[in-house]
Amino acid sequence: MIHRKASHRSPDFTWLALAICLLIIFCTLLRAGVHAGPSELPQDRGISGLWQSLERLPVVASALHTTAHPDDEDTGLLVYLSRRVHARTSLLSATRGEGGQSIIGPETGPAMGLVRSGELLASAQYYGVDVFFTRAYEFGYSKTAEETLAKWGREETLADFVRVIRQTRPDVIITRFDGSPVGHGHHQAAGLLTREAFRAAADPSRFPEQLAAGLRPWQAKKLYWGGRGLFGPPAETWNVKINIGQFDAVLGQTYHEMGIEGLSKQRSQGVAAIIPRRGPLEVSFTRLDSVIQTPEKESGLYDGIDTTITGIASRIGAEADSVPELTTALGEIQRHALAALAAFAPRQPEAAARPVLAGLKRLRQLISAVEITPLKDETKHELLFLLRRKEQDFADAARRALQLEFDVRASDDTVIPGQQFTVTAQVYNHGREAVEPTALNLSAPSGWQVALTKGQLKRLSAGEHVSLEFKVTVAADAPYTQPYWYLNAETDNRYELRSEQWQTWPFEPPVVVGRLTCRVHDTTFDLSAPIRAPELDRLQGVLWRDVQVVPAVSVKLTPTLAIVPLSPKPQERQWRVTVVNHAPSQVEGTVQLHAPSGWRVTPPALPFRCARQKESATLAFRVTIPAGHEPQQTSLKAVARVNGQAYSSWYQAISYPDIWTRHLYHPAECRVRIFDIKVAPNLTVGYIPGPQDEIPEALRQLGVTVRLLEADELAFGDLQQFDCIIAGVRAYEFRNDLTQHNQRLLDYVREGGVFIVQYNTSRAWDPGQYAPYPAKMVGNERITVEESPVEILAPEHPVFNRPNKITTADFDGWVQERGLYFWTQWDERYRSLLAGHDPGESPQKGGWLEATYGKGLYVYTAYAWFRQLPAGVPGAYRLFANLISLPKTRS
Repeated sequence: MIHRKASHRSPDFTWLALAICLLIIFCTLLRAGVHAGPSELPQDRGISGLWQSLERLPVVASALHTTAHPDDEDTGLLVYLSRRVHARTSLLSATRGEGGQSIIGPETGPAMGLVRSGELLASAQYYGVDVFFTRAYEFGYSKTAEETLAKWGREETLADFVRVIRQTRPDVIITRFDGSPVGHGHHQAAGLLTREAFRAAADPSRFPEQLAAGLRPWQAKKLYWGGRGLFGPPAETWNVKINIGQFDAVLGQTYHEMGIEGLSKQRSQGVAAIIPRRGPLEVSFTRLDSVIQTPEKESGLYDGIDTTITGIASRIGAEADSVPELTTALGEIQRHALAALAAFAPRQPEAAARPVLAGLKRLRQLISAVEITPLKDETKHELLFLLRRKEQDFADAARRALQLEFDVRASDDTVIPGQQFTVTAQVYNHGREAVEPTALNLSAPSGWQVALTKGQLKRLSAGEHVSLEFKVTVAADAPYTQPYWYLNAETDNRYELRSEQWQTWPFEPPVVVGRLTCRVHDTTFDLSAPIRAPELDRLQGVLWRDVQVVPAVSVKLTPTLAIVPLSPKPQERQWRVTVVNHAPSQVEGTVQLHAPSGWRVTPPALPFRCARQKESATLAFRVTIPAGHEPQQTSLKAVARVNGQAYSSWYQAISYPDIWTRHLYHPAECRVRIFDIKVAPNLTVGYIPGPQDEIPEALRQLGVTVRLLEADELAFGDLQQFDCIIAGVRAYEFRNDLTQHNQRLLDYVREGGVFIVQYNTSRAWDPGQYAPYPAKMVGNERITVEESPVEILAPEHPVFNRPNKITTADFDGWVQERGLYFWTQWDERYRSLLAGHDPGESPQKGGWLEATYGKGLYVYTAYAWFRQLPAGVPGAYRLFANLISLPKTRS
């Protein structure tokens, strides 16, 4: 029997209760790739995966670990909880890590949040956990919890912490941070919110809108603080110690080693090169709060909590008597779980199938009985929550014991509204037991059409498989696939939601999911798999891509930021529009550029034609900007029209190989900043880019000739041809050729050149080795408040006078921060040019220093030009224009 769509909903459950059930399935797919085929870890396949699933059967334990950002998590602890204790483990990160910097790509802001969300999901496969996020945006470094909570919104973010606790209903919560002034403000805030949410989640008067939508109050039993690293509790305050250095023969490594392996997937953070410590490794935890009686020193995190299946009865107290068969049924299910473990045989995995299926059948009978039993709403919710979670565990163990594989593949990874594409669903029986698939359907959004075109289900004997092919037609009005969360404005510090249904999830569920029902020994169980499309890459192999709905054409206008100086004469600029065809057939139409009133666009419109999918066309427009403008910000917009429909956006494809792909949409728009700015004429700049470096393009906006310097030029080239040379942010960390040829650059300065070095981190760069005179950078001195006052220490200096007259107004409107990684000590031959400080701190003068060296000038500047220039901050542009003009203005 073939079904297109199925819906199972208990009459007394709200839509959110259904969403929570879907969340269980979705998080299972994300966490372990249980039915997702291509992305399943080696540790979760075959006998290793089966044994872990069997060990999980008799355990009813849960945990929540809270952090501030991706990479904060205690990796070994998470692996220990999920793969040793076999607790249902969740990880809540307050932010998606948007304020970080990537060493592997150009993404910033929300795009960086997408990268790090995906990386954390990749890590989570190793940890064996479900991942959740709040709406908080990582706005940059903060030194205090007060600033952080003011920007995030304390109540709004606390509501998200409470929501996750009510969604996951953990027995214990382990916070990475305790809320004290240790670490930066985001860490402090995450600790404070966790401590408050521990009790608030159980209070029905807190955030009652969550209860109205279907969630229920929840009181976790204990709250701990601790873990490995800098932010753990003092050794003398521990209540629990855990050895995460214990070797696990099933995994073939220790929990710490597997955790570090998972952490290494967060490549944008530069944490891939960590060698895990081997041997015993104890981590300590301090109990911050508890609602149960426990001794001062505990043997484990679950002391005082019954984590057996039979212990479920004690969790609902006296009301257990209202379900006459509860105690008996739970005992039978527990025995089936233990029997499955006892039946395990590495070369006969199907031997465990019969007790697993018997346990699953008994579980279903108990669930049906509980659904019609007159229990209190809170009790029924808790009981069904636990039983349905355990039902998922038994179904997973059945699939593994029977060695079933369910794979759903699409013919295209990007589809447009109205398009038809092919989906092939395959079921493989790798085991010895016969399996009868009874239903296979594709769950698609409303308005989509699914039709079976080839194949039919059949009973599968040992070694057999069956293949079904579907034609899927995307709804004509299907929305584009994009994150459900977004920023209203670049200056916002909290996301808005397109759909509250998926709040706290990493992403929305896959657009189409295959669902398979099988029957073995008179018991049915379900498998799920998201559709994915294979991409064949000759270097990387087969990459699996999520299917995304995209527009028929995307339209991108470049540049996306234009800096226009005030001028008494008209100015002419060129903009380019790139149109990409995503339709499976030819598209043609016209493109127009919409400019402010009085601006002239030549030509008014241009035709384009893209003959095939993924083909693009680039069109150039000349724009004449009239004279006499006042300082202002305006914009240009590009629009493509195809068959009467307008398209005015493009998407940024962000993917993590073999895990996920997501699209972040941007308008086909260019922000134009018009203000008074000058730069020395005919400048030629040599630029040594660091990761994520957008400054070369910013300099070209000023009419500066910029040439990117590669290794050969640093080693052998004529450096004297450049008016100045600039080392990009963190270039010394990631350009070995720069460190190797640093002396050539100092020689360039000695002969009269100007060398400008932007910030590098203290953990990877010692200025005393590379600067011309002694200097030190200890720690991470920075100015985080972008509105903080700045003092010009040398007002007579050319850099503050020529060609732009700099005033304190030029420090208005900065974004995210003033600067970072200031020098802390320096030789008297350096001269400090600026001073600033965060509220309540002493002035910091190590953010912009210069020294005469021979005939030339060496400059270290830790001010955040890499954030200000791409953001189009006028004052920062004027300052940087003066800085690069020094070769011609300093004498």
